[in-house]
Amino acid sequence: VAQGLSFMKLEDWDKRERSQFEIRDELLPKLQDIPGVRAFPINRPPLGQSARNQPVNFVIRSSLEYAELQQYVDKLLAEVRGYPGLLDDATSVSLSVFTTEAVQRTAMAGGVRRLLLLTTPVSRKTLERQISNAARLSLARVGGKQWTPDALIDEALQAVADDVMRVNDLPWTRDEFTALAAEFKRVVAESAGHALQQASVAIVSAGEVAARLDRLVAPALATSVADARGQLQRLVRPGFVAAAGVGRLRDVHRYLTAIDRRLDKLASDTSKDLQRVAEVRALENRYVALLDRLGRQVPAAVVELGWQLEELRVGVFAQAVGTNGTVSVKRVQRALIDLGA
Repeated sequence: VAQGLSFMKLEDWDKRERSQFEIRDELLPKLQDIPGVRAFPINRPPLGQSARNQPVNFVIRSSLEYAELQQYVDKLLAEVRGYPGLLDDATSVSLSVFTTEAVQRTAMAGGVRRLLLLTTPVSRKTLERQISNAARLSLARVGGKQWTPDALIDEALQAVADDVMRVNDLPWTRDEFTALAAEFKRVVAESAGHALQQASVAIVSAGEVAARLDRLVAPALATSVADARGQLQRLVRPGFVAAAGVGRLRDVHRYLTAIDRRLDKLASDTSKDLQRVAEVRALENRYVALLDRLGRQVPAAVVELGWQLEELRVGVFAQAVGTNGTVSVKRVQRALIDLGA
């Protein structure tokens, strides 16, 4: 199935506390986080109108003095005023109104990214040549049959768009978007090609590590193998190029190399490996609990700590591979405390 459409009927107004807009705004980031799927909620007109009807108007009648009446008008407007922004509809963008500024900015970022991708011509055939034959063979093994070269190109283009948007402010005017689009057009071909080359290396490495893990069937190794497999699936999966970003793809390959080196000595160092698993998992569990508590609004410092945990695994399980900067259990523990974990 390439695309689909489903409908959900809400409870009557008197049986729920949230409006359909609040429900949509909660569903939006959750649907956008589903790997390999572009999904988005759209509200039908709430009062039975067609999409082409005019919006609802309010008429206030009162004998109050103008100044006092203005206070009530301001209060009413504050209650009904929303936060407009672009919404990513997968094959297009639409203008929608959101209930909070935070949701507006999240949706707007996705909408602007989609608009960049839709309005910037790119030679997909040229980009596809950057995916190695070995990577093509490993795609299905690592990520399933739906993970195709075409899907990988989409990830790379999204990663480049995110990189460009990360160093520029969200555009709220035509001129601001035009400037952002010009910058994206300038870098997209080279950056996406580079991302696909790096992703190919990581995907091939992930396939090789997965094959090694499949051969480690001794019961004594089960816990360590499951731990390594969990890390592998976290690092390389459909969507990993966009999630990591162009700049971190080399790091992802280094993390995979560290898993491979860890497996080299696993059979002769099982007890120590289990001790390391316990030590690292304790920190990772605290990090997961922190993410659960934060919900959808995850600060950049928390995201960065997730990458530091990957660096910690390199330092703990395969120190010879080398870490990017100084990392230790105590440093990560202190960072977790500072972030409220």
